[in-house]
Amino acid sequence: MSSTNKTPNYQLPQFINSDVPSWLGDFNDAMSKIDTQMKSNDTKATGASTNAENANSSATQALETANQANTTANGANTNATNALSAANTANDNANTAKQNAATALQTANTASGNASSALSMAQNANTNATKALNGLDKFNLNKFVSFSQESGNISNVQQAGDNFTNTYLTLATNSTGDIFKLYGELQILNAAQGANTYKVRLSNTPLRPSENITIQVAGIVKFGNDLEKSGVVNMTVQTNGDIILEGWANHQNGENLRFFMLNQLYLLQAFDQATPTTPES
Repeated sequence: MSSTNKTPNYQLPQFINSDVPSWLGDFNDAMSKIDTQMKSNDTKATGASTNAENANSSATQALETANQANTTANGANTNATNALSAANTANDNANTAKQNAATALQTANTASGNASSALSMAQNANTNATKALNGLDKFNLNKFVSFSQESGNISNVQQAGDNFTNTYLTLATNSTGDIFKLYGELQILNAAQGANTYKVRLSNTPLRPSENITIQVAGIVKFGNDLEKSGVVNMTVQTNGDIILEGWANHQNGENLRFFMLNQLYLLQAFDQATPTTPES
C-alpha cells in the first residue's frame, strides 16, 4: 500500500501506522521530485545571479557615461543620477534573487530531511511487522495427537468403567509444545453408577510442563438418559506429558456418560496465585 497522505506542496509521501511503504514507489518517487525541484531552484538561482551581474555591469557603464557627460554639460548630471538609481534598483533585485536562492536551498534541505525521516519510519515499520509475524508463528498449532482405546493412549484411572466408545479427542500443539488445544468427545461405557469422580488418562503427549498444571473447567461432563444433567471437567497436565481428565457425575445404571472437551487455547505455563487482599475500611 502506498502512503495515505501527501505533503501539500510537492506531494511527497506521508505515512500512517497501517501504511506499508514501497521503496520503488513511494521512496523513489519522492527522491525524484526532490531532485527535480532542487535542479529547478538551482537553475533559477543561477539565472538570477547572471541577471544581477549584467545589471551591475550596465550600472557601471551608465555611471561612466554619466561622468563623461558631466564634464561636457551640467544637464548630463541628471542622466547620471538616473543611471545610478537604476543601478541601485538592479542591486536590490540581485540581493532579492540571492535571498530567494538561499530560501530555495533551505527548502530543499528540509525536503531531504523529511525524506530521511520517512525512510527511518519505513525501516521501523518493517522491523515491527517482522516481529509481529514472528510472534504469530508461535500460535501455529501444527502437531496433532488423536486418542482412542485402539491406539492405547487412553485409559481409565478411577471408576471410569471398562470401555470407551465414540471417542474423538484431539490434542493440537505448536512446534515448541507450550501452546495447545484439547477438544472433542469421549463416551464411557459400563461406568460405575452413583455419585463418583471419573478420571481418564491421556498418555504419550508432547506436553512437558515444569510442574503439574491444572486447568479448571476445560470441558463438560453430561450424564442421564438424555444427557440432561451436567458437571464440569478439570484437566491436569503432568510433567511426564500425561493428561488427567477429571469429572464428577451422579451416574445411574444404563445412563449415558460423556465428556465434552472445549475447543479453546491453553498456555502451558504455571503462574503463581496472588494472595487475595482485603480492602481497607
